[in-house]
Amino acid sequence: MNNTVLLIDDHQPLHSLLGGFLGAHGFELNCVGSLTAGRKELAARTPAMVLLDLILPDGDGLDLARELRQREPTLPIIMLSVRTQESDRVTGLETGADDYLPKPFSPRELLARMRAVIRRCSGSSVGVPQPGLPTGPRAYRFGAWRLDVASRRLIGEGGLERPLTRTEFKLLHVLCRAPNRILTREQLINAIGFNENVLDRSVNVQVVRLRRKLRVRPGEPELVRTERGLGYVFDASVEPQW
Repeated sequence: MNNTVLLIDDHQPLHSLLGGFLGAHGFELNCVGSLTAGRKELAARTPAMVLLDLILPDGDGLDLARELRQREPTLPIIMLSVRTQESDRVTGLETGADDYLPKPFSPRELLARMRAVIRRCSGSSVGVPQPGLPTGPRAYRFGAWRLDVASRRLIGEGGLERPLTRTEFKLLHVLCRAPNRILTREQLINAIGFNENVLDRSVNVQVVRLRRKLRVRPGEPELVRTERGLGYVFDASVEPQW
């Protein structure tokens, strides 16, 4: 089992603090202090998770997060930063982070966040029955798209494929299982396994990202429709394939 965590942060005392703490809880922490070193490590091997500082000596961690999301769409990323404004957290989540932890933080809180992200990314909530949400089909067809559950692939007409992060897949999977019904924000949080403390707008951010990937042509109606004050509706005719 891959238990390696890559910490990309130039604060040396943090390397020692987290190395011992996470090591005592079953993780192998590999620490580097720059984007350049981080890219080198990622090219050598893929860790189980990346802990990424946003302010580094040779650039902005957001740039690396974007690269990773293109190359490794399912790799868990937790962003660490002294930037605590809501706009910074929203940007981090929109870029593709699975969680955003403001500094300073306690090692215990980081460990709890890491475990929560691992649970979400393991797919443990996918396929677990939720109230009123049926499970079982191997794929779903809707509009120009086919969502393959086993491979977590979103495939369109002509073989067009849009890579999905684990969270995006889980969100789309839940929506496909309950089309044309209002799902509240709380239902989505429970079904997907979001850490609700990350950000009140976490679901909103993921919906926006998913809408972009489902859009085939500019100006066409959104498949994920907002019902103000109520939640979201997957406005599509969904055909389960068994």
